Amino acid sequence: MAQNLAYLPVLTITPNGSSTNPVYYVYGYKGTDLRVAHAKDLYFTYGALYNWEAARISCPSGWHLPTDGEWKVLEKYLGMRDQELDGTDWRLSGSVGDQLKESGTNHWHGPSNSTGITALPGGMMAYNMGYTGFMDLGGAAYFWSATAYQTLGAWIRFLASGYPGMDRHYLGRQDGLSVRCVKDE
Repeated sequence: MAQNLAYLPVLTITPNGSSTNPVYYVYGYKGTDLRVAHAKDLYFTYGALYNWEAARISCPSGWHLPTDGEWKVLEKYLGMRDQELDGTDWRLSGSVGDQLKESGTNHWHGPSNSTGITALPGGMMAYNMGYTGFMDLGGAAYFWSATAYQTLGAWIRFLASGYPGMDRHYLGRQDGLSVRCVKDE
């Protein structure tokens, strides 16, 4: 999918998030009126943010949330070394992050996108980083994978301004991240 998913069936205010029920967000909007949320420029540009349960069920028919393994296939195809694929934190070989970011300087600082994926720095809704609220708009892109990590987490991918690589780690399932869907085979 060449853009962040913008499926938004409902908005729920959750002071502590949820790791068991689907929750949808529009960056910076704390209301529940879908008409208002759909009219937000940030929704139009960056799509919606999803907790892990929402991410797992929101891709349209014929598409799915990519697994951690599917992310690795893409990373390897773009030049990441085999030794880095299973690593966590910043993996720099192949400059995979820059290859996925939107070209130009409208949202990032000049990456050289070669894939057409056009990742945008849509930030996140954080609940487990010592801070609760929206963060990193314009500076980072966070994407879910369909692969769980232990009982309360899931593997993610993270791109940031000024870093050419791609970070692989896990976050709590209650956080709100962007989604890119993969076409079913």
